Amino acid sequence: MNKSDRYSLGIRVLHWFMALLIFGMLPIGWYMSDLDDSHPLKFSLINYHQSTGVLILALAAIRLTLKFASKGPELSSELPSWERKLATTTHGLFYAALFVMPLSGILMTLLSGYKVPFFFFELPNPLHENKDLGKTFSEMHELLAWGIVGLTALHIGGIAKAWIFNRLNLIKRMI
Repeated sequence: MNKSDRYSLGIRVLHWFMALLIFGMLPIGWYMSDLDDSHPLKFSLINYHQSTGVLILALAAIRLTLKFASKGPELSSELPSWERKLATTTHGLFYAALFVMPLSGILMTLLSGYKVPFFFFELPNPLHENKDLGKTFSEMHELLAWGIVGLTALHIGGIAKAWIFNRLNLIKRMI
């Protein structure tokens, strides 16, 4: 495989590291939201979840910068144009989700009157409490989680389809 057929090392490392973080965040988010406030683990999980969300937001900014700074491989012309368009749209929606998901969580927290933890620090809360708007961002955050699950299924399904039916090993571009 030519070097031009692969993403840069920085993009590849960020892709897999962020994938691990996100796949850890989803079940933790669902689990902690079902816990009673008196459960001893609830607030530790919330702090971890929120800190990791802020980290994902920062990594997304770095990843987007790297994406624009380095030209990635072109999608194979062996794929039908509708599949190339779907792949491009899916990637675009993933990048949007990498920003909107953590921002919705941050806004949900701030508007609920809390500060956002970032591991051993706290981000300041410049917003006035607005629990109704905070609830709206909470609902958005939950819907986005399911959207990310759907995008992931589409992403993996597209790679598997290209491998099985088109005999294209696209995963090599990211390994």
